[in-house]
Amino acid sequence: MEHLLKDELMALFAKYDKQKFDQVNGDYDSSEYESFLEYQLLGVSKFIKSIAYKMEEVELLGVATKIELDILHDIEKENQERDEYYQFQSDEHEYYMQARSFCIQLFYEECRYHADMTKYHDIVEENRFSLEKAGLLDKLKRYIDEKKVLDKIYNEVKHSLMYCTEGDLPEKTVVDEMFKAELQEIYRKAENHIAKQLKKATTV
Repeated sequence: MEHLLKDELMALFAKYDKQKFDQVNGDYDSSEYESFLEYQLLGVSKFIKSIAYKMEEVELLGVATKIELDILHDIEKENQERDEYYQFQSDEHEYYMQARSFCIQLFYEECRYHADMTKYHDIVEENRFSLEKAGLLDKLKRYIDEKKVLDKIYNEVKHSLMYCTEGDLPEKTVVDEMFKAELQEIYRKAENHIAKQLKKATTV
């Protein structure tokens, strides 16, 4: 009986060990995955351990006890990793919300930033007739609308804070520099876009 119990226990342990190895190496068929195999093995090892104790089968008791401890260690490790993952997700979500609120505060509550598009409005007005005739005026005016530009920069800065930084939120001066960099990129694109639209208007 001792050998039969030991063989059954070792066969189940080998199955569990293989499934664990295949999972780590990504080399397993998910359709063949057996859920909660570790708990099944844990229950069997405890049951056999109790029988071995009563029968005073020292070798079988040692094998069952070792497997039980190994499984308990694996379960504890898995639970710890899961808890750490959920904690990370929670902390990450909290940071995202803080970054979003911080940007809203700076951009729309304090009105700390202004996208001055006067230069481009002047260019558009100077070429109003040709742009309007080509059907490009309204679309171009929307393109250089200060509110739309500010919203675009807000989204870019918010994204950078939410996904490209770690730890605490930066000082306002850091966000100031981020805003300036994004605004310069807006200006660069506006120069090119308006030039293309004007060229298009003159060839219509």
